[in-house]
Amino acid sequence: MAEHGLSERRACKLLEVDRISYRYEPKPDRNEELRQKLIELAKQKPRYAYRRLQALLERCWRVNHKRLRRACIGKSTWQCGASSESV
Repeated sequence: MAEHGLSERRACKLLEVDRISYRYEPKPDRNEELRQKLIELAKQKPRYAYRRLQALLERCWRVNHKRLRRACIGKSTWQCGASSESV
């Protein structure tokens, strides 16, 4: 914007974009470590659903069931590592 000689406010108004949307920076994913652990467990136990994986996880982690479900659904790992080979 500075190279065109426009202020942020004026440029956003011309483009009809909210300034808050322009400045938005997404927060880091706090479920990434949990998701990686789930995928690792799911590869070891491919037939386990997320609830049984939660029971395994609870041996070493304290995990809220809603957060675990969000982590599974979030990156389309609903069956948490179940492959298409197991038909």
